[in-house]
Amino acid sequence: DISFVGPIGEAVATFVLCSQTTDAKIIDIITRIHERLSELGQFLVLEPHPSRRQGREKGEPFEIILDGMTKPVYDYTRSISDYVSLFEQSGFSIDSIVETENEEHKKQMLLLKARKCTK
Repeated sequence: DISFVGPIGEAVATFVLCSQTTDAKIIDIITRIHERLSELGQFLVLEPHPSRRQGREKGEPFEIILDGMTKPVYDYTRSISDYVSLFEQSGFSIDSIVETENEEHKKQMLLLKARKCTK
């Protein structure tokens, strides 16, 4: 619950959306952020790149253990187009999508930059 937060210019989510089990939960989070963002506010999202979940169906959990953590994070497989659609349904437009790669040119992370649409 972020109802106590006043208008903000930017919001950042890292490994938040990917850990949600349903699209409805993601839409709820995105909508709550949308409600608190100032006009033309930005929402930056950093998630594991969808290609890291090779062969998994949408919604199928993928276990990730990050450096320094003892318990895994579960990533519930979604595509880039799934994220774009969820943001657009929640009143955002997508400014940019950046896909980072490691030294072997394998996709590692997805950075999505969205802007609050004004009506």
